[in-house]
Amino acid sequence: MKDNTTLIKIFHTVCTKNGVTAAEKEAIYMGFGKTSSKDFTTRELQQAIANVTGKGDKWRKRVMAAIGHWLDKNKINNNSQMIKAIACRACKAETFNSIPLPKLRKCYYEFLRKGTAVKDDANYAEQIDSFLTTMN
Repeated sequence: MKDNTTLIKIFHTVCTKNGVTAAEKEAIYMGFGKTSSKDFTTRELQQAIANVTGKGDKWRKRVMAAIGHWLDKNKINNNSQMIKAIACRACKAETFNSIPLPKLRKCYYEFLRKGTAVKDDANYAEQIDSFLTTMN
């Protein structure tokens, strides 16, 4: 049990950094058939940590795809650095990897909504392009 205390601390730190709510933690515990992180074995803790950290990567990829789609719909040339900069600005974060999970979700759904509601107005694309150039 003494060996697991470090892993338990890491698990809770990772959950906090990735914006995992108390209800989501309960779901993680239930998934392993446990009621608390103290009941986990070493292997289960390692797997839970891997699951939580993998979530953030999945949502980062989704955000990049949604923003890229939105830019493509507006006929704006883009690259990964531009997409990450837009995500950082939208989420008010300094670096793309520091964006917490709840903000990633919110950003993803917002750009997904924007991508489906794009106007076919040439003026609109020009306004976005000028906004992006002033952003840098």
